[in-house]
Amino acid sequence: MLLVFVFTPTGCFDNTQPYSIWKCENAIGIDCGSSYRNGRLGCLRLDDMKEFYSEPEESVSLKWLAYMMGFKPGDFE
Repeated sequence: MLLVFVFTPTGCFDNTQPYSIWKCENAIGIDCGSSYRNGRLGCLRLDDMKEFYSEPEESVSLKWLAYMMGFKPGDFE
């Protein structure tokens, strides 16, 4: 079993890479602190475990995230 969790920014328990997706044997933390000053939005595509990130200064939206993952604009309409 694999636990994927949010609502605890990864910087709270791993300050070596505070705004990055954190992984261990059976858990993955994907909260990269997007609500914090230098935080960013992190997304993990579970099919191949590829990580996607916004830049801190970018305006993050679900459309941006879908685009970064390879979806087309009309895929969710």
